Amino acid sequence: MLILLFVDQKTKTEMANIVDEIDGETVVGSVGKQKDVHTAQAKAFQDNAVTALAELYTNIWSVQRSTDDGMEVPDELTNAKISTQLIATLAQVNG
Repeated sequence: MLILLFVDQKTKTEMANIVDEIDGETVVGSVGKQKDVHTAQAKAFQDNAVTALAELYTNIWSVQRSTDDGMEVPDELTNAKISTQLIATLAQVNG
């Protein structure tokens, strides 16, 4: 009987690694925390990609501007657009 309980518990522990709920209960404990860490890491990776792309575009414009004094500021780099984009980016990062 004790062996059956152990096997049942071990089965649930292993299932917790691949599903979010066991017997209608949300996975918690160390397995649940590890899943939370993986979710946060995936979001951070996506947020970093968005930030890196924005930085790339502004760097490209900065180099172009430094070599051509007559270059106009693109619409996307006006104060109003920067403010709008910053608000949207912060909302995405803060979730």
